[in-house]
Amino acid sequence: MKAYSNDLRKRIIAARTNDDKVTDIAERFYVSVMFIYSLLRLFRMTGSYEANKNSGGAPRKIS
Repeated sequence: MKAYSNDLRKRIIAARTNDDKVTDIAERFYVSVMFIYSLLRLFRMTGSYEANKNSGGAPRKIS
């Protein structure tokens, strides 16, 4: 699955700082409540809302 855009992430954080309810934000932006909680935790711990780079997964077993 492709990561959500940084613009969407920024708007979600802005909505939450305006004291909007998490469930209302989830309905407005069509994302899950757990994504919002995870995003808020990431922002609180690191100060960044950007998605982590994808490592590409496990290497192939058969070349």
